[in-house]
Amino acid sequence: MSLSTPIIYGEAQPGKRSGHVSVYYKGLFIVYGGFGDKDDKHGDFISSKHIWCYNVEASQWRRVTTKGDHPGMSTGSCASVVNNKMYLFGGYYQNIGQTNKLYALDLDTFTWIDLSMRTRGDQPSARDKFGCWIKYHKIIYFGGFGYPPENVSNVKGEFTFEEFAYGYSVGHGWNNHMYVLNTAKLKWTQPKYSGDIPCPRAAFATTQIGCKGFLFGGRYQDERKNDLYMLDLHSFKWTHLASKEMQPIGRSWHIMKAISKSHLFVYGGFDNIGQALQDVWIYNVQKKEWHELENCSSNLGYFAPRLWHTACNTDSTGELIIFGGCSNSIINDEHTHHTNTIAVFQFSPLKLQRICLDYLLKHFQKYYHSFEDLPRSLQRHIYLRSTAMGLNIDGHGKLVNRCAVM
Repeated sequence: MSLSTPIIYGEAQPGKRSGHVSVYYKGLFIVYGGFGDKDDKHGDFISSKHIWCYNVEASQWRRVTTKGDHPGMSTGSCASVVNNKMYLFGGYYQNIGQTNKLYALDLDTFTWIDLSMRTRGDQPSARDKFGCWIKYHKIIYFGGFGYPPENVSNVKGEFTFEEFAYGYSVGHGWNNHMYVLNTAKLKWTQPKYSGDIPCPRAAFATTQIGCKGFLFGGRYQDERKNDLYMLDLHSFKWTHLASKEMQPIGRSWHIMKAISKSHLFVYGGFDNIGQALQDVWIYNVQKKEWHELENCSSNLGYFAPRLWHTACNTDSTGELIIFGGCSNSIINDEHTHHTNTIAVFQFSPLKLQRICLDYLLKHFQKYYHSFEDLPRSLQRHIYLRSTAMGLNIDGHGKLVNRCAVM
């Protein structure tokens, strides 16, 4: 098992970035926002009018101009898909700072709707670098860094101000607050939770397996944590998952995704001494054991160390698409090195159909004349991918313009 970079077909490609969001919907890995390269060393926010869609089967990017109420340029937001909509909440916005705005993007029409003034209940305070889980039509948000709530006494959980020398506070900090958004009713609530509640934190990683949510690491004050928690998404009871032996070092700005019904994948991040990490770990939920996949990211070369990147599961079990991130520190004066590369991790063998289609397209010139004998559904798959590869065939499997295989 290793991380690899696929061949990208076509000339379209998104800009380099970190701090963006990504979701997976109907075969598309969709990327929005973030903070990227600029001519000078300071970087810049990515345009809010466009999203980028990576077709996993065709290995091709497409830029889409969205319509409606564009959210604005942001980083550190949280995005999740419920039905056919991507809900975008919070984040750090250019010229504004942390917000608690809520938007929905229709992923069929690519139209934004500003839901900020349409919700009921006590909504979360402004924040960025937080996480979420999904339970049916509800989104459960946790933690983050930002401003304190207006009615602190009415909010469940803790808030810790960031302090500098001599106890000076700048007015924002870390929290471990939990809020639930009912997307059907557009209503905010704060659930009652119990158990081993994580301390306030930001820039941690979350994922879920069924009705179990998981949280790993993140920054709290001057420490980047390496603790792992499980949240029952029905009872809202927290459980600290202590490790038996070795485990990853403390980190923030990393990714964690479920790659089976009992395994979690962790990659990269930013450690306690200010370095970007390139290590890959697998956590066995049943055995409560960590296992490092040594040299797993070595194929990525210069961008093996990576932080503030994103990842999504695809329709293939155990397959992850990883995009973007930065290979060095983004909190000091050195020039940041963002990337726009795709990395793929496969924990389980691909489906037989996917393997066969890959083989056919790899040996396109040998088999193209037989494509019209395949079922129509497979012909459509081949037509889509072959077009992206520059192998021009018609919808009946016949070669229109014989091209060299790329």
